[in-house]
Amino acid sequence: MPLPWKKKTGSLSSLSGLLGRGSSRRKKGEKREEKENEEKETSLPLRTLSRENHDAVVPPGGERQTGIEWSGSMDRHGSESSAAACASDSNPAYSGLQDQELGQEALEVLEQLLRDRTTSASGVGQERERGQSDLLLEAWGRRNPVTGQEGGGGGGRYPQDWLCQYQQQVEEAVRLHFPSVPPEGSPQQHPELDTYLRQVQKMVQGELLRLAPMLKEAGLLGTLIDSYHVHTMSQLELLLQRNLNTDQTFTLLRWTLKTYLSEEVLGHRELHSDVMKHMDFLLYTESVQKTQLHLIKTAQEEMELCVQGVLQGGAGLCEDAQTDPLEETTKCVSVCVQRAQELSPTLQSSLSLQLSQQLHGFVQRYVAMETKKKSPSLQLTLAAKDLKPLFYTCNTCAQLRTLAVQLASEAQTDAAATVDLLEELQTQATQQLLHTTAHNIEVPVRTYLKTGEGDLSEVQTRIQQLFVPLPLVKDTHTHKTLVDSVYECITSSYLRHLLLSNRQQLDSKWGDVRDRVSQDAEELHNTFTTQDGGVEKRCVCLQKVCEVLRNNDVDTLKLILMELIIACPSISEQQLSALLKWKGGLSAAQMSEVLEAVLEHSPRSALTEPPTHTSPSPAPPSPTPMWCHALPCLRSSITA
Repeated sequence: MPLPWKKKTGSLSSLSGLLGRGSSRRKKGEKREEKENEEKETSLPLRTLSRENHDAVVPPGGERQTGIEWSGSMDRHGSESSAAACASDSNPAYSGLQDQELGQEALEVLEQLLRDRTTSASGVGQERERGQSDLLLEAWGRRNPVTGQEGGGGGGRYPQDWLCQYQQQVEEAVRLHFPSVPPEGSPQQHPELDTYLRQVQKMVQGELLRLAPMLKEAGLLGTLIDSYHVHTMSQLELLLQRNLNTDQTFTLLRWTLKTYLSEEVLGHRELHSDVMKHMDFLLYTESVQKTQLHLIKTAQEEMELCVQGVLQGGAGLCEDAQTDPLEETTKCVSVCVQRAQELSPTLQSSLSLQLSQQLHGFVQRYVAMETKKKSPSLQLTLAAKDLKPLFYTCNTCAQLRTLAVQLASEAQTDAAATVDLLEELQTQATQQLLHTTAHNIEVPVRTYLKTGEGDLSEVQTRIQQLFVPLPLVKDTHTHKTLVDSVYECITSSYLRHLLLSNRQQLDSKWGDVRDRVSQDAEELHNTFTTQDGGVEKRCVCLQKVCEVLRNNDVDTLKLILMELIIACPSISEQQLSALLKWKGGLSAAQMSEVLEAVLEHSPRSALTEPPTHTSPSPAPPSPTPMWCHALPCLRSSITA
């Protein structure tokens, strides 16, 4: 009876020493063959039949097919199975070895090959040892023929115990050669992760290419591929448990999606077909999914850290602040979404949806906090230095609104709820800003127009003080809108106090009111142009007032007032009447004729008092007289 399977102890000093022991065993085998010559002739037909029957029951599959147990095989064939196997060996050097001995020799050779990464190095000695290893594995493979028909890529019919020991050797070699995960440090240690991933791809591909020629024909390559794949995925999962930031997680996901299956690792042309057969793609998909979830979670955490700074008042309100949390939030989200789109549109949509929902929750908290800080009534006594939070609030609402629309568009959702909250808050902040501006500017404007002394220098100084926090507004559209709104507010205040002043007194002080008003209009426009070069010319209404003061012709005044209404929609009917009275030189009948013509053929909504109220829908207008159609062509003669 053959001895039960038992792994030999001890380690090999070299592959040549291992093959030397095989030579002494071959001599013993030759002596046994001389004694069995007579029996060999009579038992050959029986052994051949037994081998054929043995091959006929080989199950399909790869090298993981269990086959028959080592002891069971020996019980069925006895001592004749070893002799029959020897007859099938092409190399007589191993024909005299029993199956157990040859299998043990193969395990020792495989252990040496797996552990010693220098086996494939150039040199005569190494090449000779490798050639002998190929012969030994070939002989062992002939004892357990490969059933696959695709270039020897299928599995051999190896004993289950032998396969288990081989798999243990592979796993030990993988653990031995696999690069160690870098020590956990700060999230900024990005280069260490890049270096580690490059080491992994170089080692995995190098080992597979080194061992593939010897293991593929023996049907043993699949175990090696699977072991390296499983260990790689487990190492990636260990990395996910580290304190990785968004940038590092993107690097890890990109490597898994783009590099791992490329020609740089498993997609090499000499490995691709075997990888497709033996790789566990379900495990790979699970690893990608875990990395994706970790990425979304990390992006949400970083976004929450950024928006906390906005809730605390924003770095823009601090003189010594180095960064603006609002800018950091916008940059963080934009970069994450862009990098996600480069990897996968599906990832981009999923990430945008999660960030959009998180942004909506933050906007709700932000609006509630800002509303609570504001007084129930508008604070008209705010100084210029107190306007900083209002400018910052307007800018915050504008940028968050843009970000919400961007995320909603990429996630294919609706951002209406978030946008409505931000627009309402921005409107409240703008209104309070305008009320404060009117309060701070009204006193110097009233004094200047009532007394006729001095100039607009004090008004210009206060305007510049009001706009000191304007650089906080980074949104271009909001920046222009705020400057334009304040410009219109101050122009309206100037016109209101001008009509309340005494013209004769101003004429005595200024000489010619018309020239002074025109000069003030240009100075105001220059002041606001320095704040925003694209601001609309709101001083046109003051220039139209000068034209009214210069003309006494009734028809010409009708045209001028029509242009005034178009240029200054906020002007009221009472202000038009007051302007004609303040002008002087017109009878009551002439003023009535001008006003009636203007009111009849002008938008009624533009002549309501106050201008912020909504008027009822006007009746259909009557046909416009011919003189109104001549408005464009008369423009040049009026201003001449």
